[in-house]
Amino acid sequence: MIGKPFMRWIGFLALLFTAGCTRALSAPTALPSTVSPAATDAPLVVLIPTGVSTTAVAPSAATIAPTIAPSVTPTHGPYEPFQATAMVNALKVRTNPGYLFPALGILPENTALTVLGRAPGGEWIYIRTPDEAEGWVFSQLLVTDRDWKSVPIIEPEGVQIIRGKVTDALGNPISGIQYAITQGDERNDAVTDETGEFVAFMPLTASGEWAVTYTAVSCESNTMDANCNCKGGYCAASDPAAQTIMLPQKDPLEFVWK
Repeated sequence: MIGKPFMRWIGFLALLFTAGCTRALSAPTALPSTVSPAATDAPLVVLIPTGVSTTAVAPSAATIAPTIAPSVTPTHGPYEPFQATAMVNALKVRTNPGYLFPALGILPENTALTVLGRAPGGEWIYIRTPDEAEGWVFSQLLVTDRDWKSVPIIEPEGVQIIRGKVTDALGNPISGIQYAITQGDERNDAVTDETGEFVAFMPLTASGEWAVTYTAVSCESNTMDANCNCKGGYCAASDPAAQTIMLPQKDPLEFVWK
């Protein structure tokens, strides 16, 4: 997904930013926006309403303890780092790409960040702050005129990975489908890319039984038209709607969009 603001979602995000509590979803719903499980982490490309703090963050809050950077492997020749800007206040910078990893600190809106790499799946971006600290932020909370696909892939260290793929009955990839990975109150999320694949990064300490559940579809999905309506007037869904896994998970999960 290209790192520029999704203007059609601004009104919806404004409503979410004033919400005071988390609302349960009765069923997956196609909407023009999404908000992440973590209040200031991200508007995902799909629907997960939560409460969001709008308290101003002082510039001093941008100071983040440095961490050891993972190795970066360019995917297409020499890479010239470029800048992206935080588009929300209290943007969390995490130790690894995922909502279950701790935050190193928070950044004020409009903070300029240097883009160093991206995680497989493209949802999480590895950045350097003005204080020379490095960490991970959700891509859709960054504004840039550059294409995220030009950024080299980084393989995060100290994580375990859940992979899945969504295709139609003919085997064609389905993009923009969100799944929640949950165990009790703990939750991570991942969205399928243009190849129909999603990648969820989990802490090494995560273990036992987890549910991987379809939650929503993005307006940017190849199943939706320009007006965020299901193409052909038929709204399909994930089959199965959920799968139960045991961590560590080795085999990729498979879902059919029908």
